[in-house]
Amino acid sequence: MSAVRTVTETRAYAKPDSKSAQLWERAQAVLPGGNSRTTVFMAPRPIYAAEGDGCWITDVDGERRLDLLNNYTSLIHGHAHPSITEAATRRLARGASFPLPPRRRSTSPPSSRSGWRASTTCASRTPAAKP
Repeated sequence: MSAVRTVTETRAYAKPDSKSAQLWERAQAVLPGGNSRTTVFMAPRPIYAAEGDGCWITDVDGERRLDLLNNYTSLIHGHAHPSITEAATRRLARGASFPLPPRRRSTSPPSSRSGWRASTTCASRTPAAKP
């Protein structure tokens, strides 16, 4: 394995004819600035990910990068962890989003497991913040 290189040393994405440049050009037609992840924008354009494995990300231009963000800690097991991939594949084979209440594995209410008086699942923090 080669030594870890800095972003300055892995600038294939910055070339005008790179795959990242092509994706960014298309993205600008549908997203303001061509990027929904403004906190990780790198000039002159975003670096687009192709795949991840553990703590590594490979961008669309073939550069392998050490992922020190882990999607701001939501990926504590890294990218494509085999056990998580297998569990997600099992679940997806049975369907994953329904317009009905979900079947729960536990018969006890979430509040008895969490210690909170009441709890609910929210798609964002906005509904959770309302009294």
